[in-house]
Amino acid sequence: MQETKHLAEYLALRVVAGIANRLPYKAALGFGALHAWIAFHLLRFRTGGAMRRIAQVFGDRLSHREMRDIAWTSWRNIVFNGIEMMRIPHLTRAWAEQAGDCQEFLSVMKAHLASTGRGAIIACPHMGSWEMSLIISHLHGLPIFTIGARQKNPLVNAYIERLRESPGIEVLERGSGTMRQVIQRLRHGHILGILPDVRVPGDGILTPFLGGEANIGKGMAMFAIHTGVPVFLAVVTRHDWIRHRISVLGPVWPDPKMEKEADARRITTAIMGMIDDAIRQDPGQWFW
Repeated sequence: MQETKHLAEYLALRVVAGIANRLPYKAALGFGALHAWIAFHLLRFRTGGAMRRIAQVFGDRLSHREMRDIAWTSWRNIVFNGIEMMRIPHLTRAWAEQAGDCQEFLSVMKAHLASTGRGAIIACPHMGSWEMSLIISHLHGLPIFTIGARQKNPLVNAYIERLRESPGIEVLERGSGTMRQVIQRLRHGHILGILPDVRVPGDGILTPFLGGEANIGKGMAMFAIHTGVPVFLAVVTRHDWIRHRISVLGPVWPDPKMEKEADARRITTAIMGMIDDAIRQDPGQWFW
């Protein structure tokens, strides 16, 4: 039964991917927007939960309609990200130059690599087209790699791995040997792209976030501490559907004079504080 379910999910995904890749870029996003509208407005898929979370953060400062607009833009953006991910094998340097407004980001990262000879960590929260930030960075020549979590469906997992690796980006599978592999690459001048705004159920760092607290994983900070490389924040925002702007903040350097746990808390709190500010400035870009 489980194998049948996995096969059905995989075939459905490949059908959608086939449509998304046959259409022009903006038309493919229009195809996604139609299905997002049905899920949001008719089926009300997770609409209530997103609205409650937005209300918790913004309270009476926003009207019901404003909060609903934020929730809709956020959901549509998630669907857009899925469509774009399916199109990764066809993305080119020419596409990246046309779609990505990222010269400041690229200049900062290339200057860091040239002046220090060290790698870096790019913390890229779930804003805008976060998957595209890695692709655009790679297509512009940054030596970037990332860590991927294994999906429950092995067929879908293998397909997503092929998509992410198709442009030449190295994707390390999360596991017992990941720490060693990441440290080795950072010490050789590579850049780790990581999603920082992910809650973890176990041992993490309890950090102020959006008016509450979030238990954030220690990996981002510990990678920085063990290698002496800084953490930059890359905020990706989507404009007019097909334009992606990457802004860069930081860097936050590890402090070798501090105890590791205290320094990890400092780094994580600083990065999450920047993400909090970015979300409040443009809340529709985040994945509520």
